[in-house]
Amino acid sequence: MNRNRSIAVLLALSLVALAAGIAAALDLAPPKPADVNAKYVAEVKKAIDGREKEPAEKVFKDVEIFKGWTAGAVLNVMDKSFAPALGVTCTHCHKDADWAADNKKKKIAREMWTMMIDTNRKIRDITWGDGSINCYTCHRGQREPATSPHSND
Repeated sequence: MNRNRSIAVLLALSLVALAAGIAAALDLAPPKPADVNAKYVAEVKKAIDGREKEPAEKVFKDVEIFKGWTAGAVLNVMDKSFAPALGVTCTHCHKDADWAADNKKKKIAREMWTMMIDTNRKIRDITWGDGSINCYTCHRGQREPATSPHSND
């Protein structure tokens, strides 16, 4: 009986090791947000090719806080600032079938951006130009601000 149990344990351990090896070989780890976003950014770049320097509100639908920015600058701030600061993919706030569709997360992002701009103005008033904050200041690569009771949910 003990011999059969030992064989069963060895077989189970071998199967676990084999499964882990197969998973590693197939690279079944979840993709990193930056890798996922690269696909979306490439799609949007292709869609706006030749219009990158035009005002964002003429190139994209539903632009509110980035009016007057170029389309290329808006795409860059989404890719290099928003997404990494929150550790999310583009589809956290946008639907890939309809990038302009409004939703709660986009509304929150707009309010947060406005809060950041207002706070930076106050910092400049207080410090005569020194210091500023950005999304990463609070979020630290997490969806929820690091100080939020919901962080790491």
